[in-house]
Parts: sequence; structure tokens; C-alpha cells
Amino acid sequence: MPRLRPTPAQLLLYGLAVTLLVFAAPCRGELLLLAAVNAPPGFIVGARRYPVLVALFFLSIIGTMINSIILANHGPPVASVGPLTIRRGAVDATINITLRFMALSGVSLLFAGTVRPREAVRSLEEELGLPKGVAFSVAFGLRLLSLAQSDLSEIMAVRRMRGAPRIPLRPRDVESLLAPMLSIMLERACWVGIAAELRGFQLRGRRSFRLVPSVGGVVLLVLLVLQVLGLVLCC
Repeated sequence: MPRLRPTPAQLLLYGLAVTLLVFAAPCRGELLLLAAVNAPPGFIVGARRYPVLVALFFLSIIGTMINSIILANHGPPVASVGPLTIRRGAVDATINITLRFMALSGVSLLFAGTVRPREAVRSLEEELGLPKGVAFSVAFGLRLLSLAQSDLSEIMAVRRMRGAPRIPLRPRDVESLLAPMLSIMLERACWVGIAAELRGFQLRGRRSFRLVPSVGGVVLLVLLVLQVLGLVLCC
């Protein structure tokens, strides 16, 4: 009997296909379709598992807007904020880039929020034939996301005990967050690599190919076909 949930390999292939569609989409209608299909499930899963990543996405919209005003502020004026005139080019660039980010973030959060690291290693090796080092790196990256979120909450708690502001706005506050997090993650990655080698990671044989049918994989395939048809019809 086929499993209900899609396998990590199927989710990865779907995410890669959607990524290609996002970069191939020529206009806003296609981008809106991709964002509408992929963003809601991804953000629902991401808000439950990785709320920090969802918050960073919304912060990135502000950065996108600033960059668009600096680099693409041309065309007829749309609004004025004091001496600054916001023009149509900046608005269009902000909307298009945000829609691309929404689609890409949706499939990324869906993969990261539903895949277990141990399952990812087996699925990527057996179904896609990826080298064991690549499969292990992907699984370890998924594990690091949850660990980084736990590290961030502990660092934030220590900063509040020391009287630092709750929201890091100054460069010094951002440095006080990123420096310990990067140090912890680098040290953790080093010791995980050493532990894997001590347990004979390089000596482990290659897994044999195995196709795992799933209802979720069929659903992903149908969604992908509908998105491709939507892009073709919109052109």
C-alpha cells in the first residue's frame, strides 16, 4: 500500500521544479500563480516549526523595497514620502521579487518543516541516487535549523538578562546575536563530522535504488502539471 505523505526525495524534486518555474516566469501573473499555490502550505508549516524563518521573510520584504527604491526607482511617480518620490519601477520590482520569494520560501519551508533528517538520508540516497555525503549534508542542514532556533532563543534570553534590547536594531546588537550563533554552529558541525567519521561513515556502502510510491507524490505531480499549464496559458 503506498504511503500517504510524499517522500523527502519527491518534495525535493518538486521544490527544484518550482524553483525553475519561478525563474522562468516572465510576468506577474505567472508569479502570482506560483506564489498562490506554494506559499500558503509552506508558511502554515513554517509558522509552526520555524517561526523565526517566517519572520525573517517579512523583514526581507522591507530590504527588497529599499533596494528597489535605490536601483529601480524610475517611471511615473506613485507616492511621495517627504523628499522621496516612489515611482512605478520600484513598486513593480518590489512586488515581483516578493512574489518570487513567496513561492521559493513556500516550497523551502514545506520541505524543511515536513521532512525528518533521518528519513531524508535514506530517501535521497535510495530514490535519487545522491552520494551519501550530499544526502548527509542535506539532513544535517535540516537538523541545524531546529537547533539554531533553540540556540537563538537561549541567546535572546541571555541578552535580556544582561539588559540588552529585545529587538536587535543596532549593528552591535545584531553582532551579539550572530557571533555566538555562528561559533556554536561551526563547533557543532566540526564535532558532528568527527563523530560521523568515528562511526565509519566513509566505510558505509551505497544503498540500492528503491522507488517509493506515495499519494502525496501524486498530488505534488498534479500540482506541478497545473502550474506548468498555468504558465503556458498565461504566456
